[in-house]
Amino acid sequence: EIRVRRDDSESVLLVGRSILASTDEAAGGVVLVATDITQLKEYETAAARKERLSEMGHLAAAVAHEIRNPLNAISIAAQRLESEVAPADHRDEFIGFTGQIRSETRRLNEIITRFLSLARVEESRSARTEVATALAEFEKLVSGEAARLGIRLTLSAVPGMMAAIEATRLKEVLLNLYNNAKEAVEAGPGRRKEIAVGAESRGESIRIVVADSGPGIPLEHRSKVFAPYFTTKQGGTGIGLAAVHQIVDSVGGRVAVEESSFGGAAIVVELPKSGN
Repeated sequence: EIRVRRDDSESVLLVGRSILASTDEAAGGVVLVATDITQLKEYETAAARKERLSEMGHLAAAVAHEIRNPLNAISIAAQRLESEVAPADHRDEFIGFTGQIRSETRRLNEIITRFLSLARVEESRSARTEVATALAEFEKLVSGEAARLGIRLTLSAVPGMMAAIEATRLKEVLLNLYNNAKEAVEAGPGRRKEIAVGAESRGESIRIVVADSGPGIPLEHRSKVFAPYFTTKQGGTGIGLAAVHQIVDSVGGRVAVEESSFGGAAIVVELPKSGN
């Protein structure tokens, strides 16, 4: 079994060898037969990922419940300290500390929510979402932050394209991909900060591309980035792209990594069109 790189992709080949003997029993040649098993390997990886996520489901729900209870108690305690116990001296400093406690509890709660989203295995359900509308709502959510961070954010989509996915799930996909791209363009000093989100119709699918001007994803990592907890980022959780894959796969779509026109990474999501 060998891996072969061709252009911007990698294939897995299963190679068999047979030695041809001549009449005097000396080696007369060699026959090599190579079979492309790339798709089979992708199926095996997807099956293993689904099995792992399924096993995580029950554990995730129990752990999240146990963690969220003390988190809520901490947040409530911080609010009461801020409103009822704040000292007259050093009040601003005190409010700053309690605010930091509340901010960190919110961040932990968001991580738990993302973890549950990753571990939850759902059956595909019939749904309809107008993609251009979903992108416009997504832009309202992130445009302020993008401007504050100096990121040039561009979006394009033809109106009327209906995807077979719930609007909330598509928004979750877009936010995860935006957060991933945002971290990528912030990775190095002096790097131009650009994120482009585009959607177009391709046959029976709707193709959504989130491209960034970050450092890109090395070819050897592209088959791993959708695996739970795989990350190359300092302090990364490895949940965002895995959650994207889980959501897209649950509606019969596919997701892949390509190189963007900016020289960074482009995450390509293909969603089935809604037939309703």
